[in-house]
Amino acid sequence: METQSLKEKVMIVNLHISQWGARRYDEKVTREIEQLHQTEEAGRFNKRLMKSYLLDDIASTVNKARSYHRNATLPWSDNNDRIITTDKYFEYVMTIGKYTMEMNQLVEKFVAEYEELKEKEKIRLNSMYREEDYPHPTEIKDKFKLKAIFMPIADANDFRVNLNDSMVEVMKQQLTEELENRVKYANEDLLDRVRKVVNTMIEKLSDTESKFRDSLVGNIENMIEILPIYNFSNNEHIKNVTERLKTLSVNPDMLRNNESFRKDILKKAQEIVKTI
Repeated sequence: METQSLKEKVMIVNLHISQWGARRYDEKVTREIEQLHQTEEAGRFNKRLMKSYLLDDIASTVNKARSYHRNATLPWSDNNDRIITTDKYFEYVMTIGKYTMEMNQLVEKFVAEYEELKEKEKIRLNSMYREEDYPHPTEIKDKFKLKAIFMPIADANDFRVNLNDSMVEVMKQQLTEELENRVKYANEDLLDRVRKVVNTMIEKLSDTESKFRDSLVGNIENMIEILPIYNFSNNEHIKNVTERLKTLSVNPDMLRNNESFRKDILKKAQEIVKTI
């Protein structure tokens, strides 16, 4: 796949997340526990600094954003960079924006209650309470961040270095090969998602006593919908897998009530997973 075509179809996205964990290692208590049990280096005592449903809700929102981010993107590098197709960009921005707004609202509420919550922790933690364990009230808000950063795919022709032509060509070739490897890695991740969905169907249909929800087929249909979007490299194998998946898009009630039909779909699913 040519780099120019790749740059038009996908972009790099990195989701930056930070949140105050409200936990802190307590060396003094750790030593006290070791002395009590007459041992050493047996563990580390981490205090839960604050109990608040708002912190739990913030963590839940962050987890939903992180999960969506991973499902809406494909792996690209080992520094948490991932790629998203231009077709998916608007939906991604809107969804992450929704989670960001939700988190910011929860953070505002938490900041407003922060001092009051600290007073309660003085009672709960008793002698384990340490004022220095807690961020200053003016700093606590900055402990929470949720932001998507977008960057273009690097082009082999983007070099602006003072090297001779032969060295530049070597660097361009290396970048081109690296891009091809990353596209391959992204496609493998995409096919692995398909494999997991089909294997789940095989597992459920193989057990005649197993009950399943309509989402068993719905997940297949979801893959059929997103595969063309994520297949930014126009990979023929992914195209073929997409077409074969369509044979598994059936009425869930037929699978439940027609044993012969169920066996037929099971066989098709088993044949498909062998080719992925």
